[in-house]
Order: sequence, then C-alpha cells, then structure tokens
Amino acid sequence: MSDFMKNVIGIFIRSRPFFGSQITTLPALYYLKKTYNNNPINLFSRYELSWFYEQCPWVESFSFSKNILSDLRVFPKNCHLLVSFQPSSESQSIVKFIKRPSEAIGFKRKQGIFSPSWDFEIPFNDSEYRASHYLRLVSKNKLDKNSTELPQHLSAPFHELAKHSKYPISYTPSSTRIAIMPGGGAGNFKKWGLKNYLELINAIRENHGSDIIFDIILGPSETEELSTLKKQKANYINLHHNLSLPDLSKVVNFSQLVIANDCGPSHIAQCLSKPYIGIYDKLKPEWIFQHADSKILTPPTDSAPISSISVETVKAHFSNMISRLYN
Repeated sequence: MSDFMKNVIGIFIRSRPFFGSQITTLPALYYLKKTYNNNPINLFSRYELSWFYEQCPWVESFSFSKNILSDLRVFPKNCHLLVSFQPSSESQSIVKFIKRPSEAIGFKRKQGIFSPSWDFEIPFNDSEYRASHYLRLVSKNKLDKNSTELPQHLSAPFHELAKHSKYPISYTPSSTRIAIMPGGGAGNFKKWGLKNYLELINAIRENHGSDIIFDIILGPSETEELSTLKKQKANYINLHHNLSLPDLSKVVNFSQLVIANDCGPSHIAQCLSKPYIGIYDKLKPEWIFQHADSKILTPPTDSAPISSISVETVKAHFSNMISRLYN
C-alpha cells in the first residue's frame, strides 16, 4: 500500500441526484481538504455525478458505485479516513470492517446488527440545514450552529470556485445587483412563476430606482423561461443560463441580495450568507440556512400553492431588507 493511498479520504455521498443536494456537500468537502493537509478526496456515490464534482479542484476522484460489492472493489484499503454522509450506513459498516480505515466518522440513526461503530458520530437531524450538518460532522462538532466560524466555512468553497471563473461580469459600483433564481428542477410546485418575478422586478424598479441590475439565473431545464426572458430585451436584466459551478459562484458573489425559489443555486447564496429571500412551497428546515439577513416566505396555508404568495408580500420584504442594508 502506497503512502498516497494511506492518506486518502474516502467519502460516501448521500444517495440524492439533485443539484442542491450536491452543493450542500461542498463546504464539508472543502473543510476536509484543508484540515487534513490537502489529503486526496475520493468520492463514492450511487449516482453518476462526476460532471458535478469534476468542477471542484479539491476533489481528486469520483467513483460511481452501484452496490456494496462495487464499494468493496473500489474503496481503498487502510486509507486515512472514511466519511459517510448517509443517514443509514449499514453498507459502510461492512466497508469499514473489511477496508480498515485509520478513522471512520458518520451519522448515527438506526440501531441494528449492521449499524456502524464510528470513531466519531453525531445523530442525524433532518431538520438541520444540510450544509452545516455535514460541516458539524466532519469538524467533530467544532462548527455547530453557534460557532462564529460557521459562516466562513460555509462560504469558503464558493469563494474558491469563483476565483476559477473567467465568466464576464461588468462591475458597476453605483448599481445594486439583485440575483433572481426562478427555477426549480424538481417540478413546477417549487416555482413561484416567471410572471410573478417579472412583476416583482417592475415593482422594485418603480419603488427603488432604475439603476438596479437584475441577474436572472436559469438552469438547463428552464428553456421556456429563457425564451420568454430573451423577448424582454431589457438592459437592466442579465440572463445567465446553464452556468458552471465556478461561474454560478462568481455571479452570486457579485450580488447584493438574492431572491430565489427552493432550487439548487439558492444554496450558493445561502452558504455565502447573502441577504436572501427564499420563496418556498412549504417550510423545509434542512434546505434553509437561517441567518440575520434571510427571510423565507411560504404560502398562507399548508394546502395553498406557492403562487398564492403575493408579489406585494415579496416586494414588502425586499424593501425592508434593502433599507436595512443601506441605512
């Protein structure tokens, strides 16, 4: 066994294919890379997500592993650290027993014959913001919700990614930049609606001046929204479609405030602690990072659709937030 393999950090990613699910892993992965002397990070997943993690300079390899037999074949023996982000880790218990990493950490959830015996563990909490939950695990509780260093570690990977972007953005010091994220890859139930966002943009311009720039961020599935927005031909709207992780990070970094559906890119804004208005179909604590400048809006009743949140309500919260930021 080479010294390289002994120094490897092997991480089992939670079995979720969604963009936002992957974004929330990045602060913990970056923390591990920096804390463990830049030891190689090797990821293992039940989904083919190499397209995502190959964009992160601090991830050395990604393995698509279909089952426990595949895990045992590709996971390095006697590696430095095994980490499991999976709430139920029976298969990782077998990997740990056979591959014998120097240290293994993971979540404690179920008790049973195959429940892992971790060197360090915390209870899995599905009401804790996912990115900070992963950070709390890998930092061994040093970065809990009360840690003053938590925001710094949540934001670190996205500052790093933005440095790798060559995406052209014109910087105008006198203008306020508002990032708008009207997408939602999981379905229309997550979308407040492009019509509402355009009405909101017009209301903001009427009430707060015409020098505001709106950066509208769209994912690969929002082709209909892209077509509609291209017809607007408004010089105060910049369209950003299907951007890479570094480019997304750069655009969000440039914004002063973000208004978003419950969507993948919103987690870049939340991890950066951007002033944030989230428009959600229901309250989802595991996908919300509550901080001093965040406001989550949900429908007035549990049965009401997301579209029942009025433009006036969102505009009022925007006005309150923007006045606090600039006064």
